Amino acid sequence: VHVVTQNVDGLHQKAGLPQERVHEVHGNRERGDVVEFGVKLPESVWERAVEVSCFADLFIIIGTSLQVMPVSMIPGYVTSLKTPIWVINKTATTIDEIVGQNVLHDDLVNVLS
Repeated sequence: VHVVTQNVDGLHQKAGLPQERVHEVHGNRERGDVVEFGVKLPESVWERAVEVSCFADLFIIIGTSLQVMPVSMIPGYVTSLKTPIWVINKTATTIDEIVGQNVLHDDLVNVLS
């Protein structure tokens, strides 16, 4: 399991995920390396996020409108590989039509319970 996240709060690690499996494309506030709006993402972080996404057996998009570039491009890379994709989000996303039936418009807490 790998997590590609735009969150900068370190909550994935606090929840017990190993650092090497959490790909914080916008950095981490606790480390002081947050990428501000309009600043290019670190190349190594971006490349690793795309790599783990493209080699996934299953790709799940949770809690994002997919409006923030360039991260919003990753699902497009994954769909070209025919990897199963699920979307769990309160509102519609830009990839819902491509994903088809694998879309749940609900709060993650409701979906998991």
